[in-house]
Amino acid sequence: EKYSDKKDDQTPINYYTVNGIMITGFDMSQIKYGSENAYLRLKRSCLDLGDIAIARSGTGSIGKSFIYRGSKEKNIVSDLYILRIDQKKCNPHYIDILLKTKLGRDQIQRNEKGVSGQTKITSDMIENFTVPIIRSEVQGNIESEYKKMSAFHDKAMEEKSKGDISTYE
Repeated sequence: EKYSDKKDDQTPINYYTVNGIMITGFDMSQIKYGSENAYLRLKRSCLDLGDIAIARSGTGSIGKSFIYRGSKEKNIVSDLYILRIDQKKCNPHYIDILLKTKLGRDQIQRNEKGVSGQTKITSDMIENFTVPIIRSEVQGNIESEYKKMSAFHDKAMEEKSKGDISTYE
């Protein structure tokens, strides 16, 4: 297996890690790349459009999340859980925002285990999070506002890739 900071013939697979997670989305300048062998080992961790990726370990990182808005190109994660929401029951944009609220952060901290920078949460803990039921119209409004914020995030990341820090901060 190979991993790299640069995409090339040896490492063509997008590899998402906790380092690129921002409050507004994923910072593609932080993307890593993996080899086909890495993909074969981790392919069940491939993100689908609308999945929520959540950091499962690390003090200061645990609970950081983003919605995957990328294409269907090959990708993998290893230090992130994937929340695949049944969109007929609940809007993933609502869940991602909920994870960023005080209620979401408190549930993560309450379930966090470990010491000295090795803290973690398990999938069982995430499955038992309390999710308040709100009307689908409100969830749709959250999605609408989320997508507006995502457009600003994408523009900022585009400016960052050009090296113009003043226009994206």
